[in-house]
Amino acid sequence: MQQKERFERLGFRKLGSEDKFLGNPIQSGHSFWTALLPGNASFGARGILATRDLIRKESCFIIANGNSVDLWNSPWIPWLEWNSFRAAFNPMIVPTLLKVSSLLNDEGDWDPLLAHRWLVPSVASSLHLIKSLPSSQHDLLVWKDATDGMFSPKVAYQSIIKHRGNNLDVIWNRIWKLNITERLKMFLWKLGRDALPFGSRLQRIFGNPVNCVLCGESVDSWLHLFCHCPLAKATWFGSQWAIRGENLNFSCPRDFILWLLDPGFLGSASTEDREAFSRFGICLCDELWNARNKAYHEQEFPTCLGVLAKVNSACSAMRRAWEEPVRIDAQVSWDSDRDRLNGRRTVYVDAACKDLRATAGIVMKEADGSFSGALTVQLAVSNPLEAETLALYHAVLWCASQNWRQVVFVSDCQSLVRGIHSRAAPNWRLASSFWLLLHAIDLHPQAEFVWLPRTLNQVAHNVCQWAFNFPFSGVLSAEDLAPLVAM
Repeated sequence: MQQKERFERLGFRKLGSEDKFLGNPIQSGHSFWTALLPGNASFGARGILATRDLIRKESCFIIANGNSVDLWNSPWIPWLEWNSFRAAFNPMIVPTLLKVSSLLNDEGDWDPLLAHRWLVPSVASSLHLIKSLPSSQHDLLVWKDATDGMFSPKVAYQSIIKHRGNNLDVIWNRIWKLNITERLKMFLWKLGRDALPFGSRLQRIFGNPVNCVLCGESVDSWLHLFCHCPLAKATWFGSQWAIRGENLNFSCPRDFILWLLDPGFLGSASTEDREAFSRFGICLCDELWNARNKAYHEQEFPTCLGVLAKVNSACSAMRRAWEEPVRIDAQVSWDSDRDRLNGRRTVYVDAACKDLRATAGIVMKEADGSFSGALTVQLAVSNPLEAETLALYHAVLWCASQNWRQVVFVSDCQSLVRGIHSRAAPNWRLASSFWLLLHAIDLHPQAEFVWLPRTLNQVAHNVCQWAFNFPFSGVLSAEDLAPLVAM
């Protein structure tokens, strides 16, 4: 698997920089997409070419000028799978070495006559839906399952196994999201997968005795150690829930973990009580496992009171981390960004989006704290992040048209503001809109962009909601804006 990931990384990154396999074509006139493997190809070349089908299936080019994208053999229609992509071409035309730029006219738009000649009608008539980058940019190869479009072995692996998603057991997600140490998460996962080395398994490998090392009465197993061993029974009964371990029976360790995380026997008990039981159960299993291992390796045999004391101590430490900690640093960031707005002209921006329609709400606040006007724009988009991007784009254009230079733009879309600061689209599907925004920002170099939470951007939210409901597109005066500010 590691070698395959390495080959995928090499193949994908090389494609992202140029359309030649390892810098030189394997055969004259061929690229990575069309190269035939010669008999004397190296192990590395064979490995990289072996990833071609996966890369074709999971990647896609975002077209800028189309000069580096193979029309026939490289994926460039985002919504088509590879087999559907190949079937989209006119079967009466023989494939030739053409680039996607062959379908673009002098203005950089799709040529309808050429599109209908090369492609089947349903695809040719839909090419206008492809959102492209400015022609001054380079064609960009993205990994479709990665939010930012960047390839990594992790996203490649997720692409390979994504067909298993419908069969995933939600209990594993619950384990990984618990606010406990990574060691305990791994312990619970191994227990749930029945991967802990108990007696019968150890005997097959090392010839160990199969009986429990703590009591010697029964076969060493997960059910015996955590429920039926005298030490486990005494500790369960000594807890505040006074559980009788001999009555605990589960068909598999997964059901046991589910009982720990979701104790149905507590009925209508409060969430706090149920979480307290889960903490106790997790810590008890961990301590019993440690006690078993110490008894085997160091011949140290624990007592019930000693185990119970260690479990209660571990529960107290875990309780502090069980609930999500308060993010003090985020509040500090809000305050520092809010301080930057004092005494400065500020533009508050928000977007409302539903179905295939969105509205941008843009509100101007003068340096003296008064609201001087607003702008609303109706947008034909269905993605909330794209709506936020275009709302900010129209805000920048509005300020440029009014010759407002030293302006602070406020958005409650944190990923968008981070993308502006790093000059990287937060989602590759928004690359076209994001590049429009960056181009407008480059013409407005004195502008600043800050993020504030929704509660501090309420005025823009009120304006865009009002304009979305009625719907309205245009400029609002200070008098028109007053009722919305007071909401």
